[in-house]
Amino acid sequence: MLALLTLLGLPVLAGALLALDHYVRFEASRDELSRLAFVVRVIGLALAGTGLAVMLLAAAGAMAAPQNRFIDVTIRMGAATYGLLAILTSVVGNAFRSPGDTSTLREEMRVDQRASLFRLLCWTVALMPLIPFLPVFVMVIPLAVTTLLSSWGALNRGSQISLLWRLAIASENELPYADEVEAASPGAGRHRREGLAALASRLRNGQTLSEAVDDGSPLLPRGDILAIRATDGSPALTHTLREAAQRSVHNLTDLREGNAALPLQAYLVNVVVVLLAIIAYLMIFAVPKFKDIFNDFNIQLPALSAWLMDLSDSAGVYWFLLGPLLILPVMFLLLPPLIALAGWENLNFPLLMRWFPRRDAPEVLRIIAAIVESGRPLAPMLDEISNHHPREDLRARLQRLAAELELGQPSWEILCRDGFIRRDEAHALDAAGEMKELAWAMRSLADAIDARQRIRTAWLLEWQRPLLIGGLGIIVAIICAAIFMPLIEVINSIQRLDP
Repeated sequence: MLALLTLLGLPVLAGALLALDHYVRFEASRDELSRLAFVVRVIGLALAGTGLAVMLLAAAGAMAAPQNRFIDVTIRMGAATYGLLAILTSVVGNAFRSPGDTSTLREEMRVDQRASLFRLLCWTVALMPLIPFLPVFVMVIPLAVTTLLSSWGALNRGSQISLLWRLAIASENELPYADEVEAASPGAGRHRREGLAALASRLRNGQTLSEAVDDGSPLLPRGDILAIRATDGSPALTHTLREAAQRSVHNLTDLREGNAALPLQAYLVNVVVVLLAIIAYLMIFAVPKFKDIFNDFNIQLPALSAWLMDLSDSAGVYWFLLGPLLILPVMFLLLPPLIALAGWENLNFPLLMRWFPRRDAPEVLRIIAAIVESGRPLAPMLDEISNHHPREDLRARLQRLAAELELGQPSWEILCRDGFIRRDEAHALDAAGEMKELAWAMRSLADAIDARQRIRTAWLLEWQRPLLIGGLGIIVAIICAAIFMPLIEVINSIQRLDP
C-alpha cells in the first residue's frame, strides 16, 4: 500500500493539480473559475490526505524492515518527508487561491509568488518518484542547477547594483529618475526590462521614488527599498542610495571572491552523488555474486559483510523511498550559498525566519538609521514603514518597536528583547544618541553584524569540507572492508581444507 501511494497516488494527484493550474491560467473562462477553484481544493485535500496516509503507514511500520534498524528508520523518515511535502503543497495551493484583497500591485505580486511556489512543489511531488529511474540526470542536475543559479544570482545582484548607482547619480545631480531607469533597460532580460519599463512609467505618472520602487518586484533589495521610503523627499536620500550601492558592491565581491561558497558546495554535491552511484553499482552487481560464492562454499559471512548485504537487500526493496530521500543532503548542501546569492533580506519565509532575528538586525538598523538621518519623527515613520514590509513577523516586530518608542522608551534595549542586538550594543547606541551620532553608529553596527555573519559562514564552510570528505571516506572504508573480508575468509577456508 505504501509503495502504491508513493509511486502512483501522490504523483498523479500532483500532476492533476498542475494540469488544472495550467488550464486555469491559459484556457478557463471567467464563468468556470469558481467551479475549478472548488475542484482544485478537492484534489488538494485528497493530496493532503494521501500524504497523511503515507506518514501514518510509515509510522505504523508498514513494509518496514525490522531485520535492519538503519533501513527501518530511513524508510520512516523518507515516507514522512514525502508526506509532509504533499501536505505542504496542498496547503500552499489552497492558501494562494483563497479570496483576498488583490487590488494593489503588491498583493498581486504576493499571489503570483505563492502560485509559483505551489507549482514548484507540485512538480517536486510529481517527479520525486522518478529520481531512482534517472541516475544520469541525478548526477548532472546538481552541477547544472548550481551553475545556473550562480549565474542568475550574480546577474540579478549586478542589475540591482547598477540600478542603485543610477538612482544615486540621478539624485545627486537632480536628474529625472525615469530617464535613468529607462537607460538601464538595454541588455537586461525580458522580465527585468518589463519591470524597468513599468517603474519608469510610474515615475513619469507622478509617483515618488519610494512609491514607484515598492511594488513587490525584485528590482532593488527589499531593505534598500524601505530605507528609500524612510528618506524619500529629504536630502538624506542621496546618501542612502549611494551607501546602499557601495554596500551591495562590497557584498557581491565578498560572495564571489571571499569564500566561493557555491563552487565549493557544487563540488561536495557532485562528490556525494558520484559516491552514491558507485555504491549502488556495487550493491546491485557485486554483492549478489558474493552471496552465490559463499553459498557454494557453505561458508558463513563475516558480520560486517552480512550487515552490508542485508542493508543492500533492504535498500533494493524500498528504493522508491530511499532514492528521493538522498536528495535531502543535496538540498542542505546547496541551501547556504543560495541564500547568500538571493540575500537574506529578500527572502520571505516568516515561519522559519522569525527564529533568526539576528540575521534581520542589519536591515532593521539601516532602516532606523535612514529615518534618523532624514530628521523625521522616528516612531510614526517606523510604523508607516512597517506597514509596507512584506514579512508578517518582521512587520509585527517593527510595529511593536514603534509603539514602545511612541511611549517614550529612552533605551535601545527594546531591540534586545526581540533579539536584534545585544545589551552592550544597545548601550553603545544609547551613547551614540547622546552624541548625536546615532545614524552613523547604527550603520556601523549593521556592517559589523554583516561582517561577523560572513566570517561565521566562511568558517562553517571551511569545516564542512573535511568533515564531509572524512565521513565519505569512512563509508568507503566500511564498504571496502565488508567486500574484501569475505575473500580473506574464503582463502582461509580453502587453506584449512587443503591437506
